[in-house]
Amino acid sequence: MTADEVHAGPGVHNAMSGAAQSVVQAGSIGSVVFAFGRQGAEPVTPYQLPWPPSSFVGREGELAALDLALADTGSASLWVVSGTAGVGKTALVLHWAHRAANRFPDGILYANLRGFADSTPRAEPGEVLDTFLEALGRSAEPRAVDSVEARAAEFRSALHGRRMLIVLDDVATAHQVRPLLPGATTVAVVVTSRNSLPGLRVREGGKLVSLSPLSPDEAVALLARIVDDGRVSGDTASAAELVSLCDSLPLPLLVAAQRLVSMSHLSIADLVEELRDERDRLDLLQTDETATTVRAVFSMSYRALDPEASRVFRLMGLQHGGDIGFDAIAALTGLRRARLRNALESLGHASLVEMTGPGRYRLHDLLRLFARECADAEETAGNRTQAVRAMLDYYLGQALAAGRRLAPHRRLLPQPVPGGGVDFDDRESAFTWCALEQANLVAEVRYAAGAGEEAIAWQLAAAMGAYFHQRKPWSAWIETHETGLRAAQEIGDNAGMATLLGNLAIAYRELRRRDEAEACFRDALALWEQEGDLTVRLWSAPATAMLAVNGKGSMRDSTTHSGA
Repeated sequence: MTADEVHAGPGVHNAMSGAAQSVVQAGSIGSVVFAFGRQGAEPVTPYQLPWPPSSFVGREGELAALDLALADTGSASLWVVSGTAGVGKTALVLHWAHRAANRFPDGILYANLRGFADSTPRAEPGEVLDTFLEALGRSAEPRAVDSVEARAAEFRSALHGRRMLIVLDDVATAHQVRPLLPGATTVAVVVTSRNSLPGLRVREGGKLVSLSPLSPDEAVALLARIVDDGRVSGDTASAAELVSLCDSLPLPLLVAAQRLVSMSHLSIADLVEELRDERDRLDLLQTDETATTVRAVFSMSYRALDPEASRVFRLMGLQHGGDIGFDAIAALTGLRRARLRNALESLGHASLVEMTGPGRYRLHDLLRLFARECADAEETAGNRTQAVRAMLDYYLGQALAAGRRLAPHRRLLPQPVPGGGVDFDDRESAFTWCALEQANLVAEVRYAAGAGEEAIAWQLAAAMGAYFHQRKPWSAWIETHETGLRAAQEIGDNAGMATLLGNLAIAYRELRRRDEAEACFRDALALWEQEGDLTVRLWSAPATAMLAVNGKGSMRDSTTHSGA
């Protein structure tokens, strides 16, 4: 057929001779696909999986979940393996796919879609389709294809009746995946992504495997598998701390392990000592390849966020405790609740923030360090200070509100402070809030005392006095009050010092540390008298009498009006 005959328009006529297997005749075709097959050719069986991970441990639950993809050969199987950067998504899927390869007799297709690549553009669906079609034996004869849809249809036809696996690695969006999905229910598809791809799961029925960091035991086993010279088994305590400093994430663990392998004189304790300094930790967990540098892989996820979600992420790095409540994040960011909820959902889908409970969120330590770096680089010093102060004010207001509910007749602070928290409905909700926030409050007292916020440091410690007195978390009680006392002394706040000394006296007394209790009581009384506070008249007599009790009396009466 000549070119003129192809484009002859309505007067198309047959211009072929000889035998033909299948012929399609049409007056006009807008998108033409020429598929010239070879008569009698054997079907091509591609096997495109990259090299399997050399070190792999654990993940038994996730491997079992992926095995469900093989359980029902009569239904479509689409799995999304999601998790934060460096958690080992690709390693898990490659390990599983190599293990299960014999269950896919017609082949395995693999493509890296470069969803979060640093220096190369994302792979477009049309590009991947062309690669897959060629792997399936499409002829290299000339062809004219106008759309991704046409190639996707050809791809689905090529897969019909085959028992295959498709692995789509490092996916950014559902848009990258949809044209690559088979029509055949005999083909399983596994997607890895830092995003949880909720649209793909809702519309296409994908099942989610959410990948968390390794367990501490698994992480130590991974470390020992790479550093096999006895250093791990010879110092299990340092190995456990190294795992903790790496958040049990496989990528930073692998970087740390390779550092130990390349420096045989370096002990695990030495490396741990280097990593303890948060300022240097991300610098130490880097290699000469961007794809295996912890800071770089975090950065790829961060840059994919919308502006509001990225701001929430970096400001969350300014918090100093463990997980953080929704209301504290609202104070930190200044966002209205609906907008904040949307931003946190985006961070959750991007696996940058973990939801630890209803309304509570957490950044893994390495992500928190990275978020703080982003805040230092992208927020002014004034913005950072304002955000942290707003969060501290929130904590102080809520701690005082909880104290009022737990001990309504007790004066927690010598003088009222501006603002205030939302009142709690009952004692149980006040206790619950204090217990959830205890670690954060301890950390924020410590931070405030060293950051020029001495007044809020001692007030925050004192505000927790009612909770401490009733639930008696001794370590938190004494640490916050000793830290707060030093802060009050720094700014010469006698009322603050007296309040905290009274509280410390109670703690020491109940711990049977009689000499320290007596010293704190006497110093507190002297300060109250110096201040001329009338409360001392109600407090001094029972307190002084209590000093005479030889380790057996109760101090409850002496603290009712103490401000302790």
